[in-house]
Amino acid sequence: MDHCIQTAKSCNIQHLTEDIDMLLQITVLVAFIASVLGHGRLISPPGRSTMWRYGYNTPKNYNDNQLYCGGFNKKWAVNGGKCGVCGDPWNEAHDNEAGGKYANGIVTGHFKSGQTIAVKVQVTATHLGYFEFRLCPRNSYNCDNNHNCCIGCGPQEQFYGCADIAISSSGTSQSSSTGTGVHQGRPFSFLPILGHKIGTCKATPLFKSRNPYADQFCVSQCNRNKCPPSTYCTDACRKH
Repeated sequence: MDHCIQTAKSCNIQHLTEDIDMLLQITVLVAFIASVLGHGRLISPPGRSTMWRYGYNTPKNYNDNQLYCGGFNKKWAVNGGKCGVCGDPWNEAHDNEAGGKYANGIVTGHFKSGQTIAVKVQVTATHLGYFEFRLCPRNSYNCDNNHNCCIGCGPQEQFYGCADIAISSSGTSQSSSTGTGVHQGRPFSFLPILGHKIGTCKATPLFKSRNPYADQFCVSQCNRNKCPPSTYCTDACRKH
């Protein structure tokens, strides 16, 4: 879905797949705003760093319009083109991913399987570019960056935003989380358990009280060398 944007506009995502027909499957909607100099934020559904602007009691990120991998130089010269799934700099804390500062697990959009939905991105500074929208089960997203369709040539600056949405058979709200921490629904059942053993790497008692899949989350993240802070996962997770 490629559009040149001058102001905040609605973009339709055609046909959410019928295969995603599970009850309250929590999904992350990832919006890429690839441009030369533009800035923007995902506003409908509101992204994790932008939720506070729409009445949610969540941490405030006043720079939510520049989740751009730390900037052009950091993304390409320092990190070799790598970037966090939600726009955080690759070599710094991934505050917008599950377990991070802005990822509170609060679902901001409810949709029905097969539904055509409208998504809004607010562009605060535009210099051409295009949008891409993708659905993925929480942090399982893996992107193959392909710049063949860029307007211009060479590596481009990229801006990201992640929002938590639910796709169910009815399209109505089944359950939601209003507290802090990561959502207690099913998404972490999708996270693979690799090298660590759950008996060794465990979540902290507070984190586990909020999320029944906390142990699996810690194991999976630490296996990817993205171990969350000690407030979420015990020190044993960082000793492997």
